[in-house]
Amino acid sequence: MVPVKTLIPIQDAYISQYYANQNFAFSPFLYFGQYKQLGDSYRTLLQFPLRAIPKHRRIELAQLQFTVYRNEFPTGTLTYSSLKRPLEPWDAGCVTWNDQPRSKLVYTFLSSWADTPGTVIYNDITFLVRSWLDGSKPNYGLLLEGDESANALLGLFSSDRHHPGFFHPGPDFKHHDSFGLEPVRYHHKPLKKRGGVKRHDHKHIHKHDHKHDHKHHRYPPWGKYHIPPWYTGPKLIINYC
Repeated sequence: MVPVKTLIPIQDAYISQYYANQNFAFSPFLYFGQYKQLGDSYRTLLQFPLRAIPKHRRIELAQLQFTVYRNEFPTGTLTYSSLKRPLEPWDAGCVTWNDQPRSKLVYTFLSSWADTPGTVIYNDITFLVRSWLDGSKPNYGLLLEGDESANALLGLFSSDRHHPGFFHPGPDFKHHDSFGLEPVRYHHKPLKKRGGVKRHDHKHIHKHDHKHDHKHHRYPPWGKYHIPPWYTGPKLIINYC
């Protein structure tokens, strides 16, 4: 049987072009893509630890997995999003749009209006994880970037369970469900469509963001590598031999 290791981020954050000097670490949600209009794009940064992978093992498969929380794509829209690798270090507790790390394209993947809340999206990054482990490329994590010429925002669950809006198991939850969750304290109202000139409703995205405690522990309380079955944040699933 091929060993499997599931890793969660040591840090994740999103950055906002509209709030170009503001930091959004420790949010329960992550975003990428354009929201409402040009000049209002979001990107997500992730970084995973690799110390849990035994040395000198061959990586058979490495998949980035994330669960959709919100989809603002117009009905029928298909667009390509970008998976990039940062070329320099970054810190989730202080990164902003204006000082985001330089990055290089890894590949593009299809995003769709049909990616409804609860949809789990997988990206194969085997070759990239191999390069991190053999030292040929530094592990500065990943950057998710949408098509920033189109009005299409995708929201993901983050790894931060300390926020009061984190999702907990619902009564019908089963261990192997990919979603099966229900909200307890966070009630997210859908945007109201308005005619005429587009208006921002950024409070809708940011109203539950608090002042960030940069001393916040980067690992969740269940530990570095043990992941509860109801966790819906980003994962890196690695098969090795």
